[in-house]
Amino acid sequence: SKNDEIKLTIEFNDLNKNVTKSKIYELSDDIKDVKLYPKGDKKTALVEFKKKFIFSERFIEYLKYTCGSDVTFKPATHSIKQVLERELSNEIERSKDKDFIISQLKNELKQSQKLINKLSKTEPLIETTKIIDQIKEIKIEDN
Repeated sequence: SKNDEIKLTIEFNDLNKNVTKSKIYELSDDIKDVKLYPKGDKKTALVEFKKKFIFSERFIEYLKYTCGSDVTFKPATHSIKQVLERELSNEIERSKDKDFIISQLKNELKQSQKLINKLSKTEPLIETTKIIDQIKEIKIEDN
């Protein structure tokens, strides 16, 4: 519905590190969504308002009282949705890297198993075959 439209997104910086999402929701009934994350030894919050919100002196006093006297705020350059999408795509990139490393390791393991098979044909020593059997037991977990 039109009522749920985001009218304003503000970035709050230098919040005290003990500030929680619910503390921020308490600031105003017009808050639609909050994304809170650590930044250094403080926190940053993206706050989406359902309507154009007026930052009165009283509001700013209350803000500094609840979230810390160092709080600064400015219009946000990204919406919460954009930030979440970026985080997700970073996560996907990281997992691709992981898959690539696992497949490389598997290839290396195959190569060394081929080498072991060759060795075991040329040196049928009891000790060697014991070690070979142990190495063959090695499995790479996929997680």
